[in-house]
Amino acid sequence: MEKEVKKVEFKDFLDTKGLSEDESKVFEVFSKGLDDYMEALFDQFVKDEIDSKSMKESIENTTKAIDELKNEVKGFADSKSINERLKSFEETIVRIKAATEKTKGGDIRFKSLGEQIADACKGFVTEINGVKTIDVEALKKKGGVKFDVVVKSSAPVMTAGGSPVAGGIIIDDQISVAPRKRASIRDVANVASISTPSVVYAELKDVTGDAAWVPEGGLKPSMTASVETVTVSAGKVALTAKVTTEVLQDIPQLEREIEAEIINKIGLKEEDGIFNGTGSGGQIKGVGDSIPAFSLTGIEVSKSPNMYDAIVAAYTQIVSVSNMAYSPNAIRMNPVDYANMQLTKNDNGDYIRPFKIGDELITGLRVIQDPNEKLGSFQMGDFRYLFIRDYVVLSMSIGWENDDFTKNLVTILGEKRMLAYIKSQYKTAFVSDTFKNVITAITKSA
Repeated sequence: MEKEVKKVEFKDFLDTKGLSEDESKVFEVFSKGLDDYMEALFDQFVKDEIDSKSMKESIENTTKAIDELKNEVKGFADSKSINERLKSFEETIVRIKAATEKTKGGDIRFKSLGEQIADACKGFVTEINGVKTIDVEALKKKGGVKFDVVVKSSAPVMTAGGSPVAGGIIIDDQISVAPRKRASIRDVANVASISTPSVVYAELKDVTGDAAWVPEGGLKPSMTASVETVTVSAGKVALTAKVTTEVLQDIPQLEREIEAEIINKIGLKEEDGIFNGTGSGGQIKGVGDSIPAFSLTGIEVSKSPNMYDAIVAAYTQIVSVSNMAYSPNAIRMNPVDYANMQLTKNDNGDYIRPFKIGDELITGLRVIQDPNEKLGSFQMGDFRYLFIRDYVVLSMSIGWENDDFTKNLVTILGEKRMLAYIKSQYKTAFVSDTFKNVITAITKSA
């Protein structure tokens, strides 16, 4: 089963400054063990091998053990931070559990949005000729309904000769784009839930020192750096839409309306905010301004360098500057730029398409087309070092306001609160620039 949330990383909460090498190793083992334990707990709960009471007891016992460990070991991280993450983890897997079900074959699958709507409106749903409908009058008397939504990422794009994606739609990956159900950047980023409206993290500044070979009895090298704490606050993205009561009665139609009018649009705005948010007016502070530009020297293209050459150069900057520590997994670019690159031809009129299956430009590097990306610009990186944190998951409210009653309309509200950041020590995992600038930089002088 494809899990909707990424694995919780507890090592971020372990403060090993000033500890000996042996003491630091103890903390690394503790972090790894806690990660494995929580992943196993997630798996057991989703598969109905334990109930919610047992899961809560397991997390409570873990919390107590951490508090005891803090009193015994010097330098241990703030237990409050870890306990908050444990509570967040518990809330997240309970939410995902509600959005999954076990198939007859024993597998676990995510419920569709329509099924989640039906669950949220339980008690107001009737089934006529196999079609589920909502009793609008009964729901009106209750005053509406509010529920959290788990949106599964789009199915992988298949070729026209391959298996169809969700909904029975076959997509030609040479000319089409998979249906978008959420911010695409989430598929390649570091995503987790948080229980507070802000995140405080540590950045390393002025790092010096590196690993080295050490002779028997020789002095071990050390790394030094100053540590600076940074606080990032969550922002809210929301959208309302109005549909007729007739649409509300037809759950399959309501599902498509919510996807088209709310979920897709919130996803696009969220992704734009992650990179371009101003940090004011309710927006989150985007990471775009902090990503370094192209600066690598030594690459020279003698004959008509193009956009693909610029991409290879940017990719090379990331892997070379980091000594292969990072592996770029995505590039964001405007759909028009992507189309122009696909349509590039050589002098003989033949298409130059250096693309691999699944829109990979270089092995492991996928394209994320985003109309919010400025024409002519791009962002590339190892987006596993882009941290996206959800404070309030996507929630939906179905209700009535103002003169909705008399107009036979229903108001649907979708909203979420989240934040994003890149730690300063990971900035070299990214490059943000224009194709024109990079092409100019790599053009060999006559």
